[in-house]
Amino acid sequence: MDFTGKHLDPRNFKSKDEVLKILKENHEDYQALMQIANYYFELYGNELVWHYPLSGTDYTGVHIIAVREGFLCVPYDAVDVQDHELFELERAYMLDAGTSEVLLDEWKNYSENLTDALRNIVCILKETPDGEEAKTT
Repeated sequence: MDFTGKHLDPRNFKSKDEVLKILKENHEDYQALMQIANYYFELYGNELVWHYPLSGTDYTGVHIIAVREGFLCVPYDAVDVQDHELFELERAYMLDAGTSEVLLDEWKNYSENLTDALRNIVCILKETPDGEEAKTT
């Protein structure tokens, strides 16, 4: 499979059940996820794990993880200062094309809105050195 500019062999990916087991046995948090990401990074130079911090549903965000069967979404709704995201493994689900398109559209809208806002902020702040409106005489 060609993915993100590299040829990857999904047979080397962890299975969905393996990923969930690793997370469950290691406190169901971001640190446990990094065990999987490090495994992929050693194989492919890519963690094959993506943080998606937007959600229009009843959780805060998800991490998307490449697995043998496809792409697994692991939601989180709590964040701990020490452990980062705390996952809700019972709500994990596999991505399908339709859900992937929704996530992509949400991200594009978010990104476009943020980019527009930042461009406007730059313009406003460049008007004067201290960011205040220029005074007219």
